[in-house]
Parts: sequence; structure tokens; C-alpha cells
Amino acid sequence: MKGFAILLSFFAVFCLVAASGFAADSPMKTVTGKVSHVDPQGKAIVVTVGSGKDMMDVGAIVEPDTKLMAGGKNTAISGLNETVKDGDTVTLEYMVTDNIYAKEIKKK
Repeated sequence: MKGFAILLSFFAVFCLVAASGFAADSPMKTVTGKVSHVDPQGKAIVVTVGSGKDMMDVGAIVEPDTKLMAGGKNTAISGLNETVKDGDTVTLEYMVTDNIYAKEIKKK
């Protein structure tokens, strides 16, 4: 439960940043960073990007149509927890609408 509360706080912070103009151009964004949290049910992911005072956590909702690639191969999103672990480097493509939705996760 504590992890879920942390994840929700990441979403809130990111939504505030997005509302201030960070996501004003296009609803699709891409970041590369280290995974800091994968929801135990595989329904959300948090990626830490940047460093120092430029560091930011990007949290995204994972849906059944989110694409997952590992080692250059498509992998079932249902296996997110087995494929992606905290500390892994990933590229996260996400869409910003009323929430932040993961469209594709590529494990390096």
C-alpha cells in the first residue's frame, strides 16, 4: 500500500509539471532512464530521468495495449514484472491526456 501511495504522489507531481507547460506541444513524449518502481500488479511504472536538480520521476499507467520490448523482441505486457525490474534502463514512450499512459516500454 505504501508503494501505491508513492506512485500516486509521482503521478500528482508529474501532472503538475505537465499542466505548467511541460507537455503543451504534443501528447506523446519519450524518456530514457532507470526504473524506480513497477507496480506489483503490472499496472504502472515509474522511471527516473535526469540527475541532480534536473532529476524527475515519470509515472505512467500500463494498459493491456502497452507494447513491451526486451532484447529487441516483443514481450507480453502481462509479464512486465518478470521482464522489467527496479534499476533496469528503459525507454518509455507515453501519452499525456487526462492521465499519463505508457504506450511502449523498451528495456535496454
